[in-house]
Amino acid sequence: MSDKPHRWGHEHFCGPDLSTLYRSAQGGELLNDIGFPVALDAPPEPPTFCSSCLQWFDEAEQHTEGSEHRPPQKGTEHG
Repeated sequence: MSDKPHRWGHEHFCGPDLSTLYRSAQGGELLNDIGFPVALDAPPEPPTFCSSCLQWFDEAEQHTEGSEHRPPQKGTEHG
């Protein structure tokens, strides 16, 4: 998955959180029920936030993994 914002069903996700969700059991259910996520070329309009990390997409470039209320995943260069 790329770092672009994605729409999956009626929700939006940043790249890192979409990758995590896609590989989870819940992601498999979403894939069967809704289909594949769709990459967006620009931030969603009207402005919205990632349904997983709750960061607004205009601030998405400030973090690539984790967020202020969630530490980076273990096994990454930051965790």
